[in-house]
Amino acid sequence: ESSAAKWLLMAALCRFCAGFAIMVWLTTAIKLRHPDHLAAFALYNTLIKVFAGGSASLAGGVIADMLKHRGWGVRSGPLFCALLSGTAAPLWYMVLQDNTTFATGMIWLLAQYLLAETWLGPAIATLQNAVPVEHRGAAQGVFTALTAMGNLMPACLGLFGPQTIVTGLQASVATCYVLSAGCFCAAAVCMPCNEAEDGIVHHNNSASRSRMSSSTICSSLQSEATVSPLSSKCSSFYTS
Repeated sequence: ESSAAKWLLMAALCRFCAGFAIMVWLTTAIKLRHPDHLAAFALYNTLIKVFAGGSASLAGGVIADMLKHRGWGVRSGPLFCALLSGTAAPLWYMVLQDNTTFATGMIWLLAQYLLAETWLGPAIATLQNAVPVEHRGAAQGVFTALTAMGNLMPACLGLFGPQTIVTGLQASVATCYVLSAGCFCAAAVCMPCNEAEDGIVHHNNSASRSRMSSSTICSSLQSEATVSPLSSKCSSFYTS
């Protein structure tokens, strides 16, 4: 089994844990930190998730493809995820700081979503490159199944009391981001050199097509050589 795939799945598990923890407990944390801004938070949170999160997911896949096409190789995807996951950790931590105002917290939350939600497309693409073709379906199935395990984080945070839930959410999500960044870096180190393999396959396919073309030409020439004597005899018969 691929070591890179294992590290990628561990990174994905950390990211799912962080995402579900935010989804379940952020409203409660904002209620405790800023009880007078719940209506505004409902609006801002929805807009940030829909527009910032969706745009970041699309941009992440596009940027990862651009990096690979510009010659950065298959390791550019996990390194890209690692960089942005690590950067998102302090941004998230600032969202729930004691001295952070509500407006500033929403700005931090927007920045955190723009960076953190870019990971999914590059991670899936890298996972497909990290496993053999015959195992890609199973790898994708395991990746999807990890979403269920990601619910363990919000379940564990439910054990915290009202006095500690904000700090627990703040620290646990930031820790998951940092751990996922480390796992993405490990996956990048373990990634196979698929570019060389792709080049060999492309070369073999080109050579095969060249041989097929040569065979077709040779067959045509042989057919013409076989038919031409008969044609010449027929021509001489009719002229005589």
